[in-house]
Amino acid sequence: KRNPVASMDGKTMRGVHGDDVIRHMLSLFTHETQQTIGQIGVTVKENEIPAALRLFAQTGITGMTIIADALHTQKDTVGAIRSHHGHYLLIVKENQQELADSIGMACTDSRLNYDTAADGQYTRGRSIETTVDCTHDPDVCAYIASLGWRDVSCVGRLHRAGTRTVCGITTPVDETVYFISS
Repeated sequence: KRNPVASMDGKTMRGVHGDDVIRHMLSLFTHETQQTIGQIGVTVKENEIPAALRLFAQTGITGMTIIADALHTQKDTVGAIRSHHGHYLLIVKENQQELADSIGMACTDSRLNYDTAADGQYTRGRSIETTVDCTHDPDVCAYIASLGWRDVSCVGRLHRAGTRTVCGITTPVDETVYFISS
């Protein structure tokens, strides 16, 4: 049986007025039932990171895999997810440069075993091929753990290439992001 999966994302509400009104919400949305299972306001004096820690405390995430963008790729967030007996899949970008560089180097090591999946999107002005490579190599995961990332069992790379057309203007797409997962 697969773990239930939820995405965490924040959104700012437009048209909300007042000095004491919370305009930014952080939500957990399940992939299986397409329901919001948790939501918390992000105050003006904080950002999404401490709000996420509060969200995990109020929402039952035991056994759930949480997917989040690079903003949430923080050691405290990983620790909170794991302490609530959840799992994580987090995007790694420049905000964690040492981690991104380490995963990037691992993804170019031809001695490692990789699982690879590819998919294409050819609709609504998009012609994009996506390739995902991941490794469960124990030495790589142990090295990432030595940097302070808790319970890493997989690291990998997602690469998108192709074109995207918006309003008749076609632009190339060539993007690589990395990820870590428990």
